[in-house]
Amino acid sequence: MDEPSLFSEFPFLVRLRSTGGMVLKGHLVAGGRWWPLVVSVPHYPDLRHLRITTNTESPAEQPESPDLSRCSSVYEAVKLYRDSLSSRPPPPDDGATIADEDDSAVSALRSHMTVRRQLRELGTRHVTASASDLSWVTLSTLDRSARRHAMTLNLAADYPASCPRISADLPVELTVSWHKGSTLLDIYQRFEEAVDKYQDFWTALDRLDAQLWVVDPESPSRRDTRRRIVISGQLSLEVTVDPLYPSSVPGCRFLGAETAAAALRDKLAREIDSWDEYEGLVENLERLLSVEFVRRSAAGVGGEAAGDGGAIAVDCGICYSYRLEGETPERCCDDARCGQPFHTSCLYEWLRALPSTRQTLRTVFGECPYCSTPISCEIPSG
Repeated sequence: MDEPSLFSEFPFLVRLRSTGGMVLKGHLVAGGRWWPLVVSVPHYPDLRHLRITTNTESPAEQPESPDLSRCSSVYEAVKLYRDSLSSRPPPPDDGATIADEDDSAVSALRSHMTVRRQLRELGTRHVTASASDLSWVTLSTLDRSARRHAMTLNLAADYPASCPRISADLPVELTVSWHKGSTLLDIYQRFEEAVDKYQDFWTALDRLDAQLWVVDPESPSRRDTRRRIVISGQLSLEVTVDPLYPSSVPGCRFLGAETAAAALRDKLAREIDSWDEYEGLVENLERLLSVEFVRRSAAGVGGEAAGDGGAIAVDCGICYSYRLEGETPERCCDDARCGQPFHTSCLYEWLRALPSTRQTLRTVFGECPYCSTPISCEIPSG
């Protein structure tokens, strides 16, 4: 790819957003004057049908294009075209050399140069990636524990008139007050403040991830506030941690066999007042529930781990997968000797195919596919 040398030598050319190929528009200096330029490469990176034109108002000023067919890069073609313009005598009237004020290329050029200037002011060491036309840029920072956090800014063609669209790996959406005079540095400083605010939150979840078998999300990001941790083959616990108060009681949702889940829900409600904010998240939960979560070191392959009662299964016993179109197994057989988990949608489809299945309102009743223990599930919505 020849973009780096192209845009460093011709900074007033902007790559326009297009569905295919490459289109550049902007200006270059040749022969002591500004030339509005359009570069079209429909099959980029293949240079077939590469075409360069000057967008002048007068057809008489349209220079004869040099032979670009032998050029091996867009950079080489633009350089050759500039040299051919430099050899031309200056026109008698220079009034048409600057594009019209309403030309979209002028607006895009101004935006492009504004972004370049603001990135230099911010410090290019914070830039981890960017589009060649600077329509988006990714910035990053390190927190006090040397964890890296990234933020991507999508910039409209009229930047800085409109605020960039922000996507950051933070647990809460980053909002900024945008007004005339606001810059990328203002957004970056707001991002750093937010990163500093969530230090304890990330530390608490990092400790949980390091200790316990987390089955969902499989690869947590810095924005995830939820973790589903395995208690036993019949039961798991989904905790949702408050980003601002990570040491407080998290939201708790028990998933799995209803008899086991109901017992732990009752126990948590009775013991909730003894939650100690100076104690760790895992330690608090294990003490209040009188359980020991399955450790990360015990997690195996294929959705099974070794527990005190033997193998612990987390994959659906019908489709044999853990995640199915975003759904995870939430229903388990209530028989402790079985404890097989199922996706609600899989179990519903299985039960409704059996002639012995009964339905009351939005609940179906039948038998476990593995041990014939009575089992029920709600009819999936939609």
